[in-house]
Parts: sequence; structure tokens; C-alpha cells
Amino acid sequence: MTDRHRPQTRLATAAVLALSLAGLTAGCASDSGSTSPGEDITMDKPRVTTSKEGDLVVKRFDLDKNGQADVIKYFERFKSPDNPDVTKERIVRKEIDLNGDGTVDITRYYDDEGTAQRETVDLNLDGTIDATNYYDNGKLARKEVHGKDGESVIATRFYIGGKLQRVERDRNDDGKVDLWEYYENENLQRIGRDLNGDQKIDRWINRGPESTPNTGSERPTVGEPDSEPSPEPDSG
Repeated sequence: MTDRHRPQTRLATAAVLALSLAGLTAGCASDSGSTSPGEDITMDKPRVTTSKEGDLVVKRFDLDKNGQADVIKYFERFKSPDNPDVTKERIVRKEIDLNGDGTVDITRYYDDEGTAQRETVDLNLDGTIDATNYYDNGKLARKEVHGKDGESVIATRFYIGGKLQRVERDRNDDGKVDLWEYYENENLQRIGRDLNGDQKIDRWINRGPESTPNTGSERPTVGEPDSEPSPEPDSG
């Protein structure tokens, strides 16, 4: 294998690991609070070490058995509401190193029920956060795409029932939305553009020639579409 092929191979391997361990698909954003060493890790018998950091119990999973943790889970202990004499654990955070370089590429945060609420993702493994995903009842509800600095938001994707409904973009990096995309059945239907920087749509593109809204008073502001697409049935 030539050197020019190795980066693509590492990225492909990382992508497979991300899907299997992090549950990046819209319907897989949950994690049980079980204390079983390999609770949602499907690879064969990973090495597991347990320690404490402050009030948290930390479990490190060495999946490829190279002496370095690939997945780290943080648990908090609490008294069982049914029996105060029983202490239980629940996950609060998970960190994943996709390519074995010692840097965390995915960090996922959980609620008290062990369901993911938010996660940050370094998609190209360069050490900078590329996207932040927000979940509602375990389904992807919003994705923020970050600029090269890893902090600014250049696009926000909105989902209903795990399906893409709308995208808001900042094309000139001024911190303001200037382009809106509307989807039905995850197919792009129309685009609205702000031409003068007032964060209102001045021109529409409807699968063809551009057109202008009827009146200025009817133009939607940021995050306020003129007609919200009908929610798709939850696929479960």
C-alpha cells in the first residue's frame, strides 16, 4: 500500500469504528448506565481498566489491546430511589479516540436516563471540532457545522424524526444566517437568500428560476421559515 492511500484507509477505519461505537446514526443516540465492562462495545473482549476521578468512576476500554484507551466512559454514582442502601452508576460522558493517536475525536454527553443529549465530533481527525450534534429523545434534532476554528457555526441542520427539514447557512462568515434551504422527504425543495445582510429572505429559488417574495412583511427572519414543512412520521 502506498503512502498516499494510508490516510484514506485510516479515515475509513475510523468511520467504521465511529458508527459501531458512537452510534452516530439518528436513531442510536443512547447508552445504558450499566456497569458491565463491555456494555455497548461489540469488539471481542476489550481490555478494561477502572479508576476514579473526583466523584466519577472512569472506565477505559483498550479495543485493539495496544495499551492505549480507545473509549473512555465516565460514570457518576447515586443512591437508588427505591433503596437508599443501594448505590448505582449512570453514564455522564463518553470519549472516543477513533484513530489511536491519543486525541479524543468524539465526546458524547448523556442525561440521567443514559440518553445522549449532545456530542462533539472531529470528522477529519485533525484535532479540531467539525460538528456538534444535539439529540431529542435519542434522535438527531440539530447539527451545527463549525468553521476551521472549531467554534464558529457556518451551517445548522434541523431534523424532525431524524429526517432533515431545514438548513441555515452563513456563507460569508459574519456570524449571520444568509441562506435557508428547505427539504421535504429529505429532498431539497427551495432556497431562500438574504442579499442585503438584514437576515431576511430577499430571493427564492424554487427548483428553477429565482423569484422574489410578495411582500417584505411576509419574509421570515432567522430560524423562522415562512411555512414549516410537515413533520415526517417517526420511524422509531
